[in-house]
Amino acid sequence: MAAASTANEKSAPLRWGILGTGKIAEDFANAVSLCSEVKLHAIGSRSAASAAAFAALFPSHISPEHTHGSIEALLADATVDVIYVATPDALHAPHALMALRAGKHVMVEKPFADSPAAADAIVKEARDRGLFVMEALWTRFVPSVQRALALVSSGALGPVHLVQSDFACAYPIPAGALNALGVYSLALGQMVYEADARRAIKERAAGDAATAASSEATPVVAAELAAPIVPVARSVRALGSLRPDSLSDSQVGVTVQYAPDQLNVFSASLLCNGANDATITGARGRIRLHGNPLWHATDRLTVTRVGDDGSESSVEESFTDAEQPLSAFPRPFHLACSQRLVHEALELTRCVRAGKRETSLWSLAHTQQVMALMEQVRQQIRAPEVDEASKH
Repeated sequence: MAAASTANEKSAPLRWGILGTGKIAEDFANAVSLCSEVKLHAIGSRSAASAAAFAALFPSHISPEHTHGSIEALLADATVDVIYVATPDALHAPHALMALRAGKHVMVEKPFADSPAAADAIVKEARDRGLFVMEALWTRFVPSVQRALALVSSGALGPVHLVQSDFACAYPIPAGALNALGVYSLALGQMVYEADARRAIKERAAGDAATAASSEATPVVAAELAAPIVPVARSVRALGSLRPDSLSDSQVGVTVQYAPDQLNVFSASLLCNGANDATITGARGRIRLHGNPLWHATDRLTVTRVGDDGSESSVEESFTDAEQPLSAFPRPFHLACSQRLVHEALELTRCVRAGKRETSLWSLAHTQQVMALMEQVRQQIRAPEVDEASKH
């Protein structure tokens, strides 16, 4: 089934409908409002009053006829090309399925779903209908992280052995620390070790060419590098604490092992404020994604190279030159760095215009792998509670 909209996907800006009126929805609308490639077009909410209040924040973009007081009305709007699902976490999967069944391309706020099975259902629905779907994992698309991954893939750090990150903010996010914060760190491990796998393929190909002088391997290598590489964890170890209502976690500490010499180690907490840095460390150097305030959408990184004699040299890189000043946006942002949410919308636009049904930068297989890892973490941090209950 093709998308129900009438926009020319090859050239015209895609028309976005936002489902949900919370802070992340408002920040996304604000971030894309200055972008000529993205058309902020419609809003939908379970309440007409909430939808109208949201539209009033962006009067030059969202007209009354595209201000919808129900989910069904938004999905029935034939002028909408893409739905951004920005409702509470537990509603991501059902709302994404509704949007796909209405013939819309979909971007789902992270986490993609609340279980691996729900994520699989979204993926199947999109593929069955020939529609684009993507998790709004904005970290993968911001320039600083793209640069870091390119450095890893180029071999600048040598083989990567360790990814470390912390993400802590003393704020009562209902979804819990894993869903709201830890998902970024799990995703970072996937991204980095995919990039490191690409480094290994390139180095192997260079070695084969040097020893065999064969050109027959070139198409094979090109195919390997073009396809998504989804690292599969061999071990997950997690500890954490649950909130008093046991409905979500307040803090988690996790170690994910890929190869025997590849670890992703992180913490996520809603009990305190942290440095919120991330570091990617390889045999010949490291990259620091700066906090102050948040590594996952940072505008700065530092590359440190380690010489054969152990000496170190560092260079800091900044990625703010092409950005609009915060004063240019219609609204102040609720969450730090949210002006960079525009990059995920641009990636969706690029893919849909090219006729793709998923992005290769953060494929659906990557999302499904992170969903599986999150489920393992949830089970482990709840295990002590289960064990204690079994004693009585």
